Amino acid sequence: MVDWAGIASTTWGSAQASISILLLMVYGYIAKSHELFNNSGLKALSKMTTTILLPALFFAEIGPQASWSNIVHYWPIILYSVMQITLSYLFTSLGRRIFKSTYDFPRWIIPSAMFNNSVTLPVLMVECLGKAGAFDGIIGGSDTLEAALSRAKTYVLINGLVMSVSKFAIAPKIMNPALLQEDALIDLSPAPVTVYSSTNSNSEDVVCTEYSPLISPSQPPKRRFFLQTWSTLKKFSNPPLIGAMAAFLIGVIPTLHRMFLDNGALNLTVTHSINKMGSAYPTIQILVLGAQLYAGTQGHTKYKTPKFAISYLVFYRFIIMPILSISFISFLRNWRPTLLLDDPMFDFALMVAPMGPPALTIGAVAEIARLDEEDIGGIARMMIIAYFITPVISLPIAAALTIIQSRLPGVIHGVTGL
Repeated sequence: MVDWAGIASTTWGSAQASISILLLMVYGYIAKSHELFNNSGLKALSKMTTTILLPALFFAEIGPQASWSNIVHYWPIILYSVMQITLSYLFTSLGRRIFKSTYDFPRWIIPSAMFNNSVTLPVLMVECLGKAGAFDGIIGGSDTLEAALSRAKTYVLINGLVMSVSKFAIAPKIMNPALLQEDALIDLSPAPVTVYSSTNSNSEDVVCTEYSPLISPSQPPKRRFFLQTWSTLKKFSNPPLIGAMAAFLIGVIPTLHRMFLDNGALNLTVTHSINKMGSAYPTIQILVLGAQLYAGTQGHTKYKTPKFAISYLVFYRFIIMPILSISFISFLRNWRPTLLLDDPMFDFALMVAPMGPPALTIGAVAEIARLDEEDIGGIARMMIIAYFITPVISLPIAAALTIIQSRLPGVIHGVTGL
């Protein structure tokens, strides 16, 4: 017999969580409309959240869960993230190829579908669902709500880390294919070489500028390999990745783990302060998003909105992906029960990871890709539409929780060893 009361309660809890996040965004929108943020201050605040608060969040949530025994269980998350990106690229690229001759279908729709809000929204959603009691049906025994939420955030953040690293490396080139040609030429592009010469001991040094390739074919193979590897690593390196790597190192090295995490000398000082910064990230980032959405629409009203392309994106992100993610994880759990980590929060994190609106930083990616004002204005309007309808994900979230609970034999005994 279907427990309609339980489903209704779960759906309402999910809806409350979604609405609370939407309200945070509205507060930021209103604050910007009343000029409580100026553009330079908003830009500085956005940069601070990305370069300081987000790495702190990765450090705070991943560090305590990082150990050699746990890391081996995380590989499905990384593989799953790559699958999401690939599938989203194929789906939207095919759609653009089919419909671009009939409808306005800009290229920025593709990375907007590939990279959803994989950190801020899921983390806030997990916190709100926990407070609403939505997880009560899938945790119990020796497990605690606090431990379950911590694990769920870790799973979400690992997925978000893969998305973040990939987004800034791939998305600009998809938006603007001309960047691919620039990358292909950069290794052989001329770089200035300063040469100092002097005609006599009393004369001033004369600065001559010559040009030589950054990575010359005449260089030794080992040096060429090192320079190319370093150039590639720099493209993928970013503050969140550094924060996550620091968390992994501290988590897996016993001495550092005791010092920073196990009530060691630095736990109540350094670690506690970083945790406080990390906990502030989701709320501040959503407020900033609301303000950015208001700022992004100003001066772009004269441009046409690609309605069909945005509808295609919304259909994919809010309908297709929830169906695919819930079905795929349910299939894996039934087909190979031991393939995935035996933790209901693990299933939940993988099911909800691909859901929801595009990433907050798609606008920043568009600027990196050097898109024109019409495209940037279209992205701003797309973001408003996508985030305005975000509460509808409460339905697939409720479905995910119901499916997970249905496979549990009574009350699940939590995975406290993780």
